Amino acid sequence: MKKACIIATILLIAGLAVSFGALAMVGFDFHKFGTVQFETNTYTADGAFDSIAIDEITGDISFALSEDGACRVVCHEPEKTAHTVEVADGTLKITSTRQKDWTGFLDLSFETPTVTVYLPAKIYRTLSVQTRTGDLDVPEWMQLESAGITTDTGDVRCRASVSGTLTVATHTGDISLESMTADTIECTATTGDIRMQSVACAGNVSVKVSTGDVSFTDTTAKRISSKSSTGDVRLHNSDADEIVIHTSTGDISGTLRSGKTFTAHTATGDVNVPQSTAGGKCEITTSTGDIDIRITGGK
Repeated sequence: MKKACIIATILLIAGLAVSFGALAMVGFDFHKFGTVQFETNTYTADGAFDSIAIDEITGDISFALSEDGACRVVCHEPEKTAHTVEVADGTLKITSTRQKDWTGFLDLSFETPTVTVYLPAKIYRTLSVQTRTGDLDVPEWMQLESAGITTDTGDVRCRASVSGTLTVATHTGDISLESMTADTIECTATTGDIRMQSVACAGNVSVKVSTGDVSFTDTTAKRISSKSSTGDVRLHNSDADEIVIHTSTGDISGTLRSGKTFTAHTATGDVNVPQSTAGGKCEITTSTGDIDIRITGGK
C-alpha cells in the first residue's frame, strides 16, 4: 500500500510538471487549449420595428448606439453556434441556436461569446430577453415602455428608463438597477444579490430573493416591499409611502428620508427604530438578525 502511494505521488508530480511546462510554452494563455473556434459575424435585419425579443444561450448581451441609424447585430460566437436575426410583426427577433450533436459535450472553450446589438436611439415598446448563462447590460440611453428579463446564471444591469413595468428574474445571477425611472419594478432571484441605486419608481417596487443581499440606495417609490429567506437588507437615503421588509436570516439596517409609523420585530437580535406615530407604514421583521433604522430627512 505504501509503495502504491509513493508511485501515485510521483505520477501526480510528473503530471503537474508536464502541465506546467505546457502552460509555460504557450505563455499561460488558456485560450490556446480550447477546442472551440470562435468567429465574429455581423447580422442585419430589414424592416421597421419598435420591440426587441432576444433568446440567447451563452453570450453576454449589450446594446450600442448605431452611428448610421441602421440596426445590426455583431456576435462573437463559436462556429457551431448560429444566430438568426429577423424582423417580424414589428419585433426585432434575435435567437441563438447550437448544433445538436453529441460532440458538443466534448467542446472546451475559454472564450466568452458576446452579442452586441446596434440600435438607433428611440423609444421601444417592449424589450424581452431570455438568456441562459450570459450577462445583460441595458444602457441609459435606451427608453422602454416595458421590459421583461429572465436569466439562469447571468447578471443583469439595467440603466434604461421604463415608462411601464420592469420585470427581472434570475436564478443564480445578480440584479443591478442604476440611475433609472420606472412605473413598476418587480425583481426576483433565487441565489443572487439585488441592488437598486438612484432609482425613482412612481408605483411599487417588489423584491423577492431566496439567498442574497438586497440594497436600496437613493431609491424612492410609492411602496417598497422586500422578502428574502437568507440575506441582509440595507437602505440608504431611500423612501416610500409604505415599506414592508421581511427576512428570515439577516440584518435590516439603513436610513430613510421621512418619518414612518414603525412596526419592527426580531426573534433573535436587537431592534433600534425611531419612536414615531407619524408617517406612512413601515413594517420590518426578521427571525434571526438585528434591525437598525434611522431617519435622515433626505440627507
